[in-house]
Amino acid sequence: MFSLETHVIIYNISLFLLLDIYRKVNTIVLMSINYNKIVVGAISLPILLLCSCGKKVEGRWTGVCHNGTYDSTAPLTITFQQDGGQLKGVLMLGGEELVGSGPLTGCITGKDIVFTTQGDNVTYNSINWQGSLDGNSISGTYRIEPTPEAVFNGLPVQQGTFSVSK
Repeated sequence: MFSLETHVIIYNISLFLLLDIYRKVNTIVLMSINYNKIVVGAISLPILLLCSCGKKVEGRWTGVCHNGTYDSTAPLTITFQQDGGQLKGVLMLGGEELVGSGPLTGCITGKDIVFTTQGDNVTYNSINWQGSLDGNSISGTYRIEPTPEAVFNGLPVQQGTFSVSK
């Protein structure tokens, strides 16, 4: 028989591994401990809890992005492709004021939308966007975490707002 401490360790390792599998294959993992055994079941379904029942956002959205850290504004175009609650697409920032254009991945749950765009991996690794859909507009905030080297060189965390409409 395993001790309680062993159960906790096995449970935590199993949970970590199953959540990793969940993220990779979009399955819902059901998990429970039954006395001295771990009972694990997986049901292959579209993501229901994290990215489900989202409103339709597919298509081209245009607006502005404002970097509050540097008080700079640039035109913004986001093109979403949608598969259920899963999103992918392209984000384009116009002008030279702001950088961060490129592919995006994310999800929408109800009216809440979150997505990430890749950084240049020199000054920042990624940009994390979160917003809310309201009819034909999406507005929200974003946050840019600098790389450790960039922090060492004095680059701050950057935050800002965005607003786009169809």
